[in-house]
Amino acid sequence: MSERSSTALHNINLLIVDDNQYARGLAVANLKQIGFHNIDEANTGAEALLRLQSGHYDALLIDWYMPEISGAGMLSVIR
Repeated sequence: MSERSSTALHNINLLIVDDNQYARGLAVANLKQIGFHNIDEANTGAEALLRLQSGHYDALLIDWYMPEISGAGMLSVIR
């Protein structure tokens, strides 16, 4: 990966939303390995929506099947 690409990844803010801690951990580890550094985690859809209100994220990785607020439910609120 070029230095320019690596620097660009450093500036991207990501939010990982998954009720499974192991899945979140894998996602974070893999994303860090390819150069992302600004990664936040939320373990529920409700927590993620609160984080979205108080912070700026360039991209979200959302589990589709979660209790209470699913990935589909989150997307309908975000839109």
